[in-house]
Amino acid sequence: MTPPNTTSEAIDIVTCPHCGRDVHLGEAVTRGLRAKLQAELEAPALEREKKLAEREAALKRAADAQDEEVRKHLEKERAELFQKARTEAKDAADKQLRDLQTQIEEQRKKAKDAEDAELDLRKKARELEDKASKAEIELQRRLDEERAKIREGAQKDAEEQQRLRLAEKDKIIEDMRLKLEEAQKKASQVSQQLQGEVLELEIERVLRESFPQDEIAEVKAGARGADVTQGVRSPTGQPCGTIYWESKRTQNYQPAWLAKLREDQRETKADIAVLVSEQLPEGVKDFGLVDGVWLCRPRHVAPLAMALRAGLIETALARRAQEGVTDKMAILFQYLTGNEFRLRVQAIVEAFEEMRSDLAAERRAIEKQWAKREKQLATVIQTTARMYGDIQGLAGAQALPDIGALALEGGRTAES
Repeated sequence: MTPPNTTSEAIDIVTCPHCGRDVHLGEAVTRGLRAKLQAELEAPALEREKKLAEREAALKRAADAQDEEVRKHLEKERAELFQKARTEAKDAADKQLRDLQTQIEEQRKKAKDAEDAELDLRKKARELEDKASKAEIELQRRLDEERAKIREGAQKDAEEQQRLRLAEKDKIIEDMRLKLEEAQKKASQVSQQLQGEVLELEIERVLRESFPQDEIAEVKAGARGADVTQGVRSPTGQPCGTIYWESKRTQNYQPAWLAKLREDQRETKADIAVLVSEQLPEGVKDFGLVDGVWLCRPRHVAPLAMALRAGLIETALARRAQEGVTDKMAILFQYLTGNEFRLRVQAIVEAFEEMRSDLAAERRAIEKQWAKREKQLATVIQTTARMYGDIQGLAGAQALPDIGALALEGGRTAES
């Protein structure tokens, strides 16, 4: 026997709840039962869905209510905070306004006090001016009276003293004139010799300061030869030659000087002869070589000596390196009279001249500043002395004693 369909059998067979027997149902009954069972099974689900929807709606309403409550609470707190801030700002503004009003009142009070003080000072100043004016008028009146008395008594004495002073001045002028004529005669006699000695000493000083390693010797007056001799020494102390320096300080240049100097150079066997003079021959501006003798102005002594020394030292070194050469003097003369040596000397002199110009410019600038400051100080002292003298004349010497710094010898003030 074919086993029954379990699905349809389960649906068509129903167990009786009373007797426990299985009862077969028809298709119609089965359809109705199925519909009923489906309805019974779907009812709880629908109920649950309905309840869920209602719960969701309730939760939504609760959430909306809570949001509304929170919004209202926030609006309330915002309003309270705004009101509080507004109140605090108003209180602060009121306080600041009261402080400003207090400051304004204080400033007004100070301004009023200052105005009152200024009025009081102006009043006192006017009173002092009135008193000073009255005192000045009274003092001027007394001074005029005293001056009139003094003028009457001193006029005759002044006339007599003036006559005596004029006679004394005439006597002094005459004596000074005689002494001046005598001094001029004496000066004219010794001026040329003195000027020459001064220039000779200056040359000696320049050479000693510029070349301390050399032997600088002054030729005594009356002895034959130049004024100053310079024994040139090498850096190692070896003798390299002799330079003869002759100085002339006259108004006119004389060609005979060169012949005399060359003769002295030959007799003393000096290597180089130099003539120092303010007046040079035509064609020689500051220094140059004329007939075997170097000529220069006094301000070019140091640079020319430096160049000549360099030539003598180089020649001496060459002489020692070439012992036995017969034309040593010709080499020295050729070198000293050559263009190369002259260019070297010219470069040294130009550098020295530039340094001298810079030094002179700096000296003039410093002397100008000193003179300006000295004049300013003299003006300040003179003005102060005049002002003090005016006040002393008004107040009297007893009321305003002299100041030692403003007094001259004899107790007189600088103004008097």
